[in-house]
Amino acid sequence: MTSRRNILKTMGAASLAAVAGPGRGTAGSATEVTTTLSEGESVSGYLAMPETLPAGAVLLIHEARGLDRWIRKVTRQMAKEGFIALAADL
Repeated sequence: MTSRRNILKTMGAASLAAVAGPGRGTAGSATEVTTTLSEGESVSGYLAMPETLPAGAVLLIHEARGLDRWIRKVTRQMAKEGFIALAADL
């Protein structure tokens, strides 16, 4: 079983990979991202980018309902405030 710590550690690195990856994480965008953990398990999330880079980053953790429309909206709002925002789907 994958620990939450490992998921969050990997998703943090995934946000950097998404920023650097071709066609993903462009300024002002929001997109679904997926990464593979060291154990081979896939984890997804929602990445929103601010209009200007470089920027600080925020990792959002959802409530019991999962990665729903509300969490996606909060993630986009954080990007509007100037942060790279990643909501991990735990």
